[in-house]
Amino acid sequence: MDVITECFSEHYWSHTWQGDLAHTGARQGRFFGAFELVEMLSDDLIAENDLVVHRSTQRFRHVGEALGVAPTGRVVTVEHVEAWRVTDGKIVEHWGGLGAGAQLHRALTVEAKPEQA
Repeated sequence: MDVITECFSEHYWSHTWQGDLAHTGARQGRFFGAFELVEMLSDDLIAENDLVVHRSTQRFRHVGEALGVAPTGRVVTVEHVEAWRVTDGKIVEHWGGLGAGAQLHRALTVEAKPEQA
């Protein structure tokens, strides 16, 4: 918890999760607890003025309930972009996150097509 106190403002707000730090942490914990990292394909962190943006492409195995879908064991590729605003060295606002939620849901629920011969 010391890292959280060190990095996040007590006034933190996530526009994506519509909540404060405790609310955001609980939601993200449930969501990302459903996926096991298989491979990091790309990872960029860009900072300018008071904004920090993280963009990544990762491969995850679906190991827990997510988006209303029971664990499938499928390996899926996730595109992730989010931004934070920093004031006095602490994160005060958050936007973004899983930008391809509909794609992820389809990857978890649509039957894979057989290989074309």
